[in-house]
Amino acid sequence: MAETPDPLLQEIDDDLRRERLAKLWKRYGNAVIGVALAMIVGVAGHQGWKGYDLSQRRDASQRYAEAVRIAARNNAAETEKAFAQLAQSAPAGYAMIARFREAALAAHQGAGPRAA
Repeated sequence: MAETPDPLLQEIDDDLRRERLAKLWKRYGNAVIGVALAMIVGVAGHQGWKGYDLSQRRDASQRYAEAVRIAARNNAAETEKAFAQLAQSAPAGYAMIARFREAALAAHQGAGPRAA
């Protein structure tokens, strides 16, 4: 059978544990709080960047779709202007596609050197 510990010894043991935990917290508490704050700031920054990047790509997608609609109306001057603006201000992928569309439009209009 297990012996029932003496309440006095149990209380002393609990006090020693509390003291050790208090010493550990005093020594490492600021580091724990700093790491937790750094993680929170890092996650918040990452989520903010993802939201910003998504909104930029969504905006470029909408501007590209509008340029394609303009191209479908066979208005060469407006189409060229729309794709030129997109090529200058859009993220890399949409800018490259816009330059390809500009080159295709120039080639279709017979402007060979401008298409290169």
